Amino acid sequence: MIKQTIRTEQLKKRAQLQNRGLLDDMIRKNLFSQPFYRRAKTVMTYLSYNSEPDTLTIARKMLLEGKTVCAPVCLDNRCMEACLFRDFSELAPSKLGILEPPRTRPVSKEQLDLILVPGCGFNSRGHRIGYGGGFYDRFLPGTAAITCGLFYETLKTEFTEDKTDVPLDVIITEKTVYTFSLNR
Repeated sequence: MIKQTIRTEQLKKRAQLQNRGLLDDMIRKNLFSQPFYRRAKTVMTYLSYNSEPDTLTIARKMLLEGKTVCAPVCLDNRCMEACLFRDFSELAPSKLGILEPPRTRPVSKEQLDLILVPGCGFNSRGHRIGYGGGFYDRFLPGTAAITCGLFYETLKTEFTEDKTDVPLDVIITEKTVYTFSLNR
């Protein structure tokens, strides 16, 4: 099955999930219990959109904990950069309706300790199916940050990854923590 077909099926499955708030609480609990989360000082998190696992609550907690919090800003060249925000009042919807911070405080990816990554599905080898733009697959190479996908367990599916797909170090669901590489 090709990725576009899987992506469509996974998005439909995710949109129909029941008890999403409870599942999000369990994902957060699993994330917050991780040593790599507690050690992280500078974190880039996607800002959840539509039926993605909630990261807005995670970002609020990180700000209260005094972490440096960044979110991705998508650029016209299908690349992205991490930009700092200190308060939710600084965020504004992008052309796609996804909240983004202003581009006035970019943070180099070398400064990031942890990157929370979205997606439509994941496999048993730590690869994810994103939304098809390749933004994260272009951004993640060259960073020493721990890369962590947040997914609902029901989105685990097998697929053959492309050579340009960048595997994640960790995938966290409401049920478990899949560790693929934490040798950093």
